Amino acid sequence: CVSAFKQGYEDFLRYKADNMVNKSLVTVIRKSKEVEILCEDIIPGDLVKITRNCEVPCDLILLKTSDEGKCSITTANLDGETNLKTLSTPRGLPDTEELHTLGFIECELPTTDLYSFNGRIKLEEKEAQSVPLMAENLMLRGSRVRNTEWVIATAVYCGQNTKLALNSKITKNKMSSSEKFINNYLAFFIVLMLVI
Repeated sequence: CVSAFKQGYEDFLRYKADNMVNKSLVTVIRKSKEVEILCEDIIPGDLVKITRNCEVPCDLILLKTSDEGKCSITTANLDGETNLKTLSTPRGLPDTEELHTLGFIECELPTTDLYSFNGRIKLEEKEAQSVPLMAENLMLRGSRVRNTEWVIATAVYCGQNTKLALNSKITKNKMSSSEKFINNYLAFFIVLMLVI
């Protein structure tokens, strides 16, 4: 009963923490205007504006920064590393204010690997030209923007499709061979006691 109560309380705390994240406000650019929406309402393709020291709400492709195409982030929530990592906008991306008219993004299906990403932006203006996307262009959910005033990025993976969520799935419990042997031995003794 004590264990069940403890597990239930931990689940409740996790539920509250999830709600705090999902109900937090995020700035998105829709129809060339900045609007604030709930984090849970972000959909793939939304242009998201993130300011310094703010957490990244979903997996995003970096399109524009205040620091000449560079952005510093910390990924302590993902991999425990506290050092700053530098991300950059995709090479060959045209410099424009109308980011929502650039083209469309094609990328791989969501995977658990935090350090790999492949995709491309097919530019609308220049036919048959595309800009390659790599892991250095991807901002992962749970990372935090540092030393950069603002960044504008487009959402690619949201909700349960983010790399953080895919790595948070419950895994099967591991059991040693000695534990299996003891469990079998215990089952044998229970059956023996019942027979006696």
